[in-house]
Amino acid sequence: MSELLFAVRLLWKSPSFTLVAVLTLALCIGANTAIYSVVDAVLFRPLPYPEPDRLALVVTRESGRGMSGEQTEQNGRSWQVLHQNAKSVDIAVFSDGASGVNLFSEAGAQYVQQQRVSARFFRTLGVSPIIGREFSPDEDLPNGQPVVILSNVLWRRDFHADARTVGKKIFLRGEPYTVTGIMPPGFRTESRADLWTPLQPSTSGEGGGTNHQVLARLHPGVTWAQAQVEVAHLGKSLSVNVTCPGTFPPRSG
Repeated sequence: MSELLFAVRLLWKSPSFTLVAVLTLALCIGANTAIYSVVDAVLFRPLPYPEPDRLALVVTRESGRGMSGEQTEQNGRSWQVLHQNAKSVDIAVFSDGASGVNLFSEAGAQYVQQQRVSARFFRTLGVSPIIGREFSPDEDLPNGQPVVILSNVLWRRDFHADARTVGKKIFLRGEPYTVTGIMPPGFRTESRADLWTPLQPSTSGEGGGTNHQVLARLHPGVTWAQAQVEVAHLGKSLSVNVTCPGTFPPRSG
């Protein structure tokens, strides 16, 4: 109860932000380790997305061998199982943070922040491009077409808010990318990226390690309790059990 009151006071002091409720649906492949999946209400840095109380991050919680802890980083296997089988939530995956990349366009050369996200990432957040479209499933497969979505700030600053930017090519690290969409004003992710490219997740290579973060949004009419039951069932193939909900204190930042 005290944690809830603290969260309410924190939100009240920051009216310009929207509270994001993050429920942890633990998924992991364990090797001789006791792993427990717990659905928890976790507060992190508030971001302006529709119905944030229906958003979740997938978090691994494990204990055993004298160690315990949790992490939001997931591997490609966990992502694949949820993406292919979950019916109660929309699922998307994104890279952990942005990275710097050289951009060359008609406006010249500059250094920008790139974040890699899967198809349906923006839909899962509840925000669509104001011009163009987000990535298609085909573009999000290994060796898919190189495409990019621009932030509104970058589009206005370097492309003069020209709607004809969609369909044009820009160069990232010297490679051509076709612009498919422009995000709305004020949209941002926690990494404050300037542009987004397809993550093209797999279970090998980068996907063989815990290098992704998995985002979930409840379908209309579905509760987190119902989603927990489904994840518990899916987690059987990942050596996961589900226990009761709990609450964590807000994260700083």
